[in-house]
Amino acid sequence: TVQSDIIKLVSASFKDNAPKVRTAAAYVAGSFVMHPCFQTKAILATFSNNILSLLKTEDTLVVVSRCAWALANLCICIHQLVQTDCHEPYDVPKQISHAVISLAQNYEDQSQTQDKIRTSSIRALGSLGQFWASAALSTTEEANEFQTSMSRKGKRKQNMERAKHGATQDERIMLESVARTLLKHLDKGSAKTIWNGCHAMGGIFETACNTCEAGFIVKQDWHDEALAMLIVCLESANFKVRINAVAALRMLKTKDEFLTDGQRLDTRLAVAQCLENVNADTEFSQYQYRETLIQECTATLAHLDGMQE
Repeated sequence: TVQSDIIKLVSASFKDNAPKVRTAAAYVAGSFVMHPCFQTKAILATFSNNILSLLKTEDTLVVVSRCAWALANLCICIHQLVQTDCHEPYDVPKQISHAVISLAQNYEDQSQTQDKIRTSSIRALGSLGQFWASAALSTTEEANEFQTSMSRKGKRKQNMERAKHGATQDERIMLESVARTLLKHLDKGSAKTIWNGCHAMGGIFETACNTCEAGFIVKQDWHDEALAMLIVCLESANFKVRINAVAALRMLKTKDEFLTDGQRLDTRLAVAQCLENVNADTEFSQYQYRETLIQECTATLAHLDGMQE
């Protein structure tokens, strides 16, 4: 078919000697995966394999940057790459996660291209964090209900297999790796990097609180640090950083998502202080975000005040 011929051409272009061709291949792959007709397991697996193979040897920053962007797009539908008929159902998502974490950690210069790599990596980490939060459920039985199209008999069989291999623990480890990598970017880098990091952490909070048992998120070793870092971001000079930090804090659904009442009250105080300081901002270029920040702070305060057990 025409589609399969195009996929073969793009795949071959990843191995081209010219950096511009490899960059174009990553751009096409990253664009294709945003469309449902290309979001099949076979096509996503092909593109992920192409990108991961290229990143192992690629030293041209522009190519790496485009690969990072393509991976970020691909991670939006990473659940399609879960294998339901093997002992390692999350093998491909793990490979992608390790590659994204490496990208986020290894490009720390403040050049424009490396900043793009970090920004794309953080966007990918947000999707991966949501994925692993959904996968890292409290019991093996619940974990196997996630994103499978198997029969009840097949699920019971897979439950037994996963119990043998300790897959749930592996998934929690992956969630922690993603979260801790994100945390490293909440206090350094460009404002764009930080606000993307806040947004990504909010997505992890939301997925964990909606999918897992009450109190799951507070049991994670990185929870307190994430909460503290988001509160620090409320003091940023950048409106969009504060907006995304406030929105992320609102993703904590109940009192069970806070270690103590004191921690919840400290969070509320920080949000109230952020709202109070809105009128102290004098930078005209960011004035357009003022009303959005007020709305986010007001909504988050109401949420914290009305929070149930």
